Amino acid sequence: NNSRLIAQILNGLDTTGDGNEGTDSDTDTAKDYAFAYEHILDDVASGFTLYGYWGTWYNSTPATGKRHTFARYAVTGNKIITGVPGGNFEVMGGYVRSQDRVPSSLGGNVQGDAFFIDLEQYFEKKGFTLLARYDFVDPNVNAANDRTEKWTVGYIRTLQNYLRLAMEGDITQADSNEATDYRLLTELMVNF
Repeated sequence: NNSRLIAQILNGLDTTGDGNEGTDSDTDTAKDYAFAYEHILDDVASGFTLYGYWGTWYNSTPATGKRHTFARYAVTGNKIITGVPGGNFEVMGGYVRSQDRVPSSLGGNVQGDAFFIDLEQYFEKKGFTLLARYDFVDPNVNAANDRTEKWTVGYIRTLQNYLRLAMEGDITQADSNEATDYRLLTELMVNF
């Protein structure tokens, strides 16, 4: 079988931001629910995932606060194309929709959008991958000047079975402050 279904029932958080049992445990009997469906489309692991999360929270405690709900819906997918000169080519993408249902006294309902697209070319004989990625986040579609866009390029090379080098550069443009950030990241990963 090339698919699986995942479902979870979760406790909420207590006033300290923890979900553990004890004196400060979650005092709300409402549960959060998570659902995912994953499906592999072919022999090289191209596929997609559907995801949903529905939850409840209080602005203080259940006894004194108001109950609010939130939801997250997402889809991700990838397609690996074999036989491309030099190695394999992969296209990945994803989208997340957020909905927070909040009383107007606390700011009102909020809906957000986020998505990404990622392109990767693996050069098998040379043993490295080049990637390019675009990310977009709008945490409140009804608010102005809160979007963020990010462009990333990268290079990944396996040096030995247990050692990997990754280098990425990105440009981030945030509407909220009209600032542009430039970043270069180098990571040497040791695998055991």
